[in-house]
This record gives sequence, structure tokens and C-alpha cells, in this order.
Amino acid sequence: MALGAERNRILTMVLRQGMELTGAGIVLGLAGAALVTRVMATLLFGVSTTDIATSSRFRSC
Repeated sequence: MALGAERNRILTMVLRQGMELTGAGIVLGLAGAALVTRVMATLLFGVSTTDIATSSRFRSC
């Protein structure tokens, strides 16, 4: 960012960088959640990966 830069360019740069970080966080979070779901499903007997009741109780803790 240079001194005297236009307001629109600064705003665009800040928003773009924020969206890049947000996108990366969402992608990494979803990948991590998928991995943890698989691991937990192998550790818990009788619980499927799509069991809504168990997953909602786990998230509320």
C-alpha cells in the first residue's frame, strides 16, 4: 500500500485479504471436521457419522 493510494484500492485490498483468510479457514475447518468425524466414528461403537443426535450433543459441550 503506497502513500496517497485511493480509498477504493485500499478497501479492495483489505477485503480481498480478509476473504482469502476466511476462505482458507473454512476449507481447513471443514477438512479437519471431516477427519475428526472419521476418527471418532472408528472409536465410538454404534455411532454413525451421520448421527445427528450424537453430533449435536457433542457440539454443545
